[in-house]
Amino acid sequence: MTRDEITREDITRVARSWLGTKWAHGQMTKGAGADCLGFIAGVALELGYADARRAARDERFRAYGRMADPAMLDDACKTYLDRIPAAVGVGDVLQMTPAKGIYAQHFAIVSAFDGVPTRIIHCTNAYPRQVTEHGIDAEWRSRVKRVYAWRGVE
Repeated sequence: MTRDEITREDITRVARSWLGTKWAHGQMTKGAGADCLGFIAGVALELGYADARRAARDERFRAYGRMADPAMLDDACKTYLDRIPAAVGVGDVLQMTPAKGIYAQHFAIVSAFDGVPTRIIHCTNAYPRQVTEHGIDAEWRSRVKRVYAWRGVE
């Protein structure tokens, strides 16, 4: 699939196929282990998204600690995705603060949208420590710091 052929629904379908993948820092293997960023990268690789293989080798995505620098993550994301002012639909990538966090170092994919994101898919190191999908309420939306669209996906 080329990025011109990838749809928002494809992104959500593939992201859902990762549900239940256990959380493992620095990993990106469906069914075996991933962290929130590895989950996004793994979805991109599975879709055959343009530049996904290059992004998977990018040291900014591979050599980060548990307290990754949000500015570095934002810069790296802008290399492969388009930053947009607000989520506009399913498939958009949210960069957000984790619970009680101040740094935007967590990532999720919007899986339902009704004017605002209403559901997300992400890999969490909090319970249940796996890729999960759930509703996103005002508290969750307040954690969103940056939003990205997949380059070339309508």
